[in-house]
Amino acid sequence: MAIEAATLLIILRSRYPAPRIVLIAAAASMATLQFVWFFFPMFGLPYAYQIALSEFFAFAAEATIYVFLFPGIGLRNAALCSLVCNTISLSLGLLL
Repeated sequence: MAIEAATLLIILRSRYPAPRIVLIAAAASMATLQFVWFFFPMFGLPYAYQIALSEFFAFAAEATIYVFLFPGIGLRNAALCSLVCNTISLSLGLLL
């Protein structure tokens, strides 16, 4: 959550107030985290498929949240923000 919030803050800091960015990033992560960690693993899929499915869900859900909570961001920019945040978060998580 901290990684995604920091990443989103770097991306959007010139357009929105920092507290708003951090709160929305945290809310988006909290909304998807339990699905990524607990729901998708219940399917018993191979790890690579589980990661792909859960990360696609997180990307799409968080982009949708960004569209509704960041006025004027647009779907393309929201999707790009979500993609960057989730890619960095997943990459660092896998490295650790």
